[in-house]
Amino acid sequence: MTRVETIALLGRLAEALGVALLIPLAVALAHGEPAWLAFAAPAALGLGVGALSRRFAPLIGRSGSSTDGSRAYRFVVLAWCLCTVFGALPYVAEFGFGFVVNGLFESASGFSTTGATIFPEVEWLPRSLLLWRAMTQWLGGLGIIIIFVWLLGRRQWGVDVLSAEAPGPTAEKTEPKITETARDTVIVGSVLTAILIGILLALDVPAFDAVCHAFTTLATGGFSTRNASVGAFDPAVQWVIIAFMVIGGMRFAIHIYEVKRIVAGVRRLWRRLRGGSWKRVSAAPAASYFSDPELRLYIGVVAVSTGLLFLSLYLMGQGSMDGLRQAAFTAIAVITTTGYSVVDYNQWSDFSRMLVLVLMFAGGCAGSTAGSIKILRWVILFRKVPLALRVATQPHTELRVHIGRRPVSLSLSSTIGEVVLLFVVCAVAGALAIAAMGVDLLTAFSAAAAAVTNVGPGLGAVGPAASYAHLPDGAKLILAVLMIAGRLEIVTVAVLLLAPVRTARRRVRQALF
Repeated sequence: MTRVETIALLGRLAEALGVALLIPLAVALAHGEPAWLAFAAPAALGLGVGALSRRFAPLIGRSGSSTDGSRAYRFVVLAWCLCTVFGALPYVAEFGFGFVVNGLFESASGFSTTGATIFPEVEWLPRSLLLWRAMTQWLGGLGIIIIFVWLLGRRQWGVDVLSAEAPGPTAEKTEPKITETARDTVIVGSVLTAILIGILLALDVPAFDAVCHAFTTLATGGFSTRNASVGAFDPAVQWVIIAFMVIGGMRFAIHIYEVKRIVAGVRRLWRRLRGGSWKRVSAAPAASYFSDPELRLYIGVVAVSTGLLFLSLYLMGQGSMDGLRQAAFTAIAVITTTGYSVVDYNQWSDFSRMLVLVLMFAGGCAGSTAGSIKILRWVILFRKVPLALRVATQPHTELRVHIGRRPVSLSLSSTIGEVVLLFVVCAVAGALAIAAMGVDLLTAFSAAAAAVTNVGPGLGAVGPAASYAHLPDGAKLILAVLMIAGRLEIVTVAVLLLAPVRTARRRVRQALF
């Protein structure tokens, strides 16, 4: 991937964002909102840049069969920076140039599906801006590059950039061609979103609220159209949101496999009804919800965390069904890194708040829309511990970890500890930098942890009942960087940053020796 090719692809991505901005623009015009100007200019800019980049379109894919890893990482980081800047333009156009830092923060929070906001009250925002907030989370949750690969069609660099952006230790392909995998992801994500919209409408949720919350629930983002978040709706709606947050935290490939299984079953039934044979339709994929060990552990973590939070509330005298719902909602919202809330858990016991802080680093399944470290990495890390202890007495023991019956590759298992360390180091470094700006320790650390794990609300002054508006601009910029780095799981950004360092060290050694 040459520089010209990278610039051309970024231009095409700007064009795609310009097209996306036309949707809230249409909503603003339909409701007579003055905010339509805030979308018209960025949309025109994106479409103009895209038209210019089409002049370089014939150069895309000419440089070879694929691109090397470092260049793929560079493209992914640049693409996410471009999306963050473009996503901030409507906020800046609406509220003025003094809103640049806040706009970048809100845009980074949206595309990274973090759910942290600088708006203390969102109900006074124009509908078009609320829709754009929800759209950024849906696009970021499914994966901007995944959608981009699908829209552009057969591109030879697709596998490399998808691996650099994929939310998990590895990028899982559900089809031989990467464009077909991207297509499956977008289709299944759209179907699940449509199902949730239908259920919310059946529960008498207003249509606009249903669409926005469906976008941000499947993406495990958490932006809401209400000041009280999901707490503004009935308990039945909250239970539905709980169920779909769990679905959003599952491995997306499993949803794709199950959809294919259902389609294959329907096709077999149709053939049978027409007098054909059951064997004429190929078998459905072998993977399922019940056979995946990571998924079983994910459900177990959700159940245990809910039980512990409910026990804590029970000891505080809140052991009713409302307490169970609040415990389940909070545990699942934090584990899946969805920034929703139904209660201010800042008012809970120290044990409950500490458990919430710990759960920020759990994450959902690999390949899901959830952020943070991911359950699969924790499984591999904890299974390596007894093997490492055995090596102390049996040096020739092979450090081979198995997930179910499948062995984990040595290259994957050997990097798990480093990824976990990078998450913790980023959270601590971010907390130190924010604390140096005069922010109290609890707020600084929880804000940094909630940003790098893409959870959203933290503890202290950035709890679920508060916002990030009061933080210094420097802290907001640090948190925005942590959000994007956390969405790319640190490694992609770290590789890009360390490449110049390695080059400089090599040149120094060559000059000295």
